[in-house]
Amino acid sequence: MENLTRLGLIGYGRMGKELERLASSFLFVVTEKFDVDNFLKNNDLSNIDVLIDFSTPSAAVSNVEYAVSHNTPLVIGVTGWYDSLHTVQNIVNKGKGSVVYGSNFSIGMNIMFTMTRMVSRLAHQSQLYDISLHEIHHRHKLDSPSGTAISLSNIVLEEFKSKKTICSDPMYNKQILPQEFHVSSQRVGSVIGEHTLTLDGESDTITLTHSAKNREGFARGALMAAQWIVGKQGFFEFSEVFEEVLRG
Repeated sequence: MENLTRLGLIGYGRMGKELERLASSFLFVVTEKFDVDNFLKNNDLSNIDVLIDFSTPSAAVSNVEYAVSHNTPLVIGVTGWYDSLHTVQNIVNKGKGSVVYGSNFSIGMNIMFTMTRMVSRLAHQSQLYDISLHEIHHRHKLDSPSGTAISLSNIVLEEFKSKKTICSDPMYNKQILPQEFHVSSQRVGSVIGEHTLTLDGESDTITLTHSAKNREGFARGALMAAQWIVGKQGFFEFSEVFEEVLRG
C-alpha cells in the first residue's frame, strides 16, 4: 500500500463508486469517501494525496477552498458551477493550489473536442454548412445545457466565425437567426450522455456523435487527471492538458 497514491472521493454516488472500482488499476487506494453524511470540511486531509470531486455544483467553490487550504490537489468532475469559474481560479492562484477541472473527463469526448474544432473550422471556411448541437442526458441531471455542450459550443463559436451567440432557449414561435448557434437539450430516462454536432448543407449532412455507454470512460479520465495533477501547481482545464495527460 505504501506504493499507492492515497485518493479521497468527494461524492459517493454512481460516479464515486465507479472511481473506487477502478482506483487500484491506476495505483490509487481510496482512503476517504465524503458525502452528505461525511462532509469534506469536517475532516483532516493528512491521509489524502489527491481528491476527486463528483458531488454537487453548489459545493464546488467550498470544496476548492478547503482543498487549497490543506495543500491537497483536486480534480473537479462536477459541472454547473462555471459562473464561479473566476472566483475558483483566484482561490487556486492565490493559495498556490493544484486543480484540474473539466466539463467531461471521457477520453472519447476529449477526442471529440479536437474533432469539433477541426470540423467547425473547415465547415466555416467552406461556407456551405449551417451547424447545431443536440445533447441528451438522464432525467436527474441538474444543468442544461450540459457542461460538455457548453464546452463544445465554445469551440464552435471560436472556429465557426459566423456564429456569434448560443441559443439554448426552447424554440416556441422563434426563428433561429443566422448568427445564432442552436443548442438543444433532452432529459429522459437513464441516458449517460450523448452529444451530436450536425452540419447541414444543400448537398449533404455531416454528423459527429459521442455516446457514452457507461461511466467508466469518465472515471478513467478523472483518475488519469488525478495522477497527472499530483506534484503540479496551478489551475488547469482538462481539455487543454489532455494530450499531456495521455503521455503520462
